[in-house]
Amino acid sequence: MESPARDLALALRLAWLLRTDVRAGADLDDAPAQKAFTAWWALFGRREFSDVLPSDARVRAVLAEVVASPASPDDPFPLTRLMDAVWRCRCDIHARFPYRDPAVQAGFVDWFFVYGVAEYDLFGWLDRDLLQRLAGPVTPEWPEISRLFCAVWRTRPDLQAAFDLSRPADRLAFAGWYVCVGIDELGHGPYAGAMGLSDRLAAAHPRGGDLSWLEVLAFAYYDRGRLADRPDPLPKAAVIRHWRDKKSRDRIPRHRLSPDRAPAARGRVSVADRPFGVNIVGFARGEFGVAEESRMAAAALEAAGIPYAVVPIPAGRDVLQADHLLDPLHDASAPYRVNQLCLTGFDTAHVWLSRGEALFADRINIGCWHWELALWPPAWEAAFALVDEVWAASHYTAAAFAARGKVPITFLPPAVSVDRLRPQPRSRFGLPRDRFLYLYVFDCNSYPARKNPWAAVRGFLAAFPRGDEPVGLVLKAMHARDDDPAWRTIRELVAADARVFLIEGTLPREEVLGLFAACDAYLSPHRAEGFGRTLAEAMLLEKPVIATDYSGNTDFLTEATGFPVRWRPLTVGADEYPCPENQFWADPDPADLVRQIRLVREAPDLARQRAGAGARHIREHYAPAVVGAAYARRLEALIALFAAAPSS
Repeated sequence: MESPARDLALALRLAWLLRTDVRAGADLDDAPAQKAFTAWWALFGRREFSDVLPSDARVRAVLAEVVASPASPDDPFPLTRLMDAVWRCRCDIHARFPYRDPAVQAGFVDWFFVYGVAEYDLFGWLDRDLLQRLAGPVTPEWPEISRLFCAVWRTRPDLQAAFDLSRPADRLAFAGWYVCVGIDELGHGPYAGAMGLSDRLAAAHPRGGDLSWLEVLAFAYYDRGRLADRPDPLPKAAVIRHWRDKKSRDRIPRHRLSPDRAPAARGRVSVADRPFGVNIVGFARGEFGVAEESRMAAAALEAAGIPYAVVPIPAGRDVLQADHLLDPLHDASAPYRVNQLCLTGFDTAHVWLSRGEALFADRINIGCWHWELALWPPAWEAAFALVDEVWAASHYTAAAFAARGKVPITFLPPAVSVDRLRPQPRSRFGLPRDRFLYLYVFDCNSYPARKNPWAAVRGFLAAFPRGDEPVGLVLKAMHARDDDPAWRTIRELVAADARVFLIEGTLPREEVLGLFAACDAYLSPHRAEGFGRTLAEAMLLEKPVIATDYSGNTDFLTEATGFPVRWRPLTVGADEYPCPENQFWADPDPADLVRQIRLVREAPDLARQRAGAGARHIREHYAPAVVGAAYARRLEALIALFAAAPSS
């Protein structure tokens, strides 16, 4: 079994999905917008991501589509989609060439071929037919002057002054200048290869069988004074040979006879050639939920004795990346046979586009993807082409992936550990010692509407309405934005009651766990969770957990292990989560939320009983050793499957 087909069409599709700003609100199936995006990719996208995928005939055909007819019937070049894209992104070119004006359209086309293609490195993105026309003679009477040569001459007043193309000797001399000087000066080396110029220059010149066109053109340029005012633009072959052999051998650019070629492909490394082990690809230093999955994967693999390395992915500028636990294991070469992608499906696409195929090729790629809605979005089915299997953190996410997935979906939950706990006194966080404290920890980057902290505050206030009960609610939030109206609402709710405490900012992992341990109960009125790591960690610390009875946490939080809250379905709002179309999540029932909050406080024996059962359940099913053993079994099966599959 080999990796799924991954080509330029897939790259364009995934980049189209990721770059909503470039798409500018266009519908995913808007054909004109997709074509405009293809031009953006040729100019900018391939550099922003990885530029490892060459153009192909389908893309070149889109870029060659005509958007305006030639300026005159004699002009062989219409304005193409690619030309139009270059013009639109260059204000300076707008001013020089208002190209919808036929009088200056030809000038823009010349600029595009002479300078624009080199500036944006578009040589491989030009249509083959267009290149053939560009390489053809500008007129049958001037066989040595191609349309490209002539475009260069027209854009350069200095060349026009130096070479009168109406004179045969000057035409030869100008062609010699382009071959000997102009190609390097203008950065046109790739043109030479694309147009077959090397073969033409190596061909024998009619003047003499042992003289190549390259030697004759070099002579015509470097010794042009000898040719002035001659009726025959070239002397006898013996004169050119003498010049070649005695005077100017080192001035002839013989490297022009060797076309630019792509580097030789490296020998293919098969999956079986790599050592057994796992490359954890993820936000290894990040201090947020998805990043913790890389560290928990490492804990599970360590417990199972499976060799592993860590391929760190930068998490972005707006998040803290100061967890160095896995630093000694960083290895960007991804040396092992299996990639465990501890990312979202969206981030996996971005990594592939940014890092290129080399990270994915000839490895077993497993997507440990994080997703929190009931359905995987149809538009993102293309992402499954990047992986061989998905390991779902919960039965809830397994069902979401299975409805759309084109690869095996395996329920294989992550490890849960609180081994890094560093006990903290409540005073460390400015919390009172004499109150029963409910805790809710959330990241505003994880979509506040999904985390639903308003329900936690309102539920708490409704559960204890007098105001003098010895209780408190602690909200630990990070990545909150002061300009967010929803966050301002939270601040207003907190300010209205001194029993509600707000802790903002990012804390080290050890201290976050210390905050869990310092509180008495955990509260999560979320609308959806792919897994529910903070709930599982609180349970492992034997805290009673009150949470919405929906989504990933239902695998481990039941009436035997916690305090599930009834809910009703709620449509996901347009800006509340990625790809919200036709999606729903849970809205916790306010009355039942209040009832469960009170029950934890008023029935301490029941709370302790369920908290103990919850801790046992997490240890038995989610301990690193348990998860590591499950990893080992599945990896063994996958490697056997790959070994048995025929090579493509």
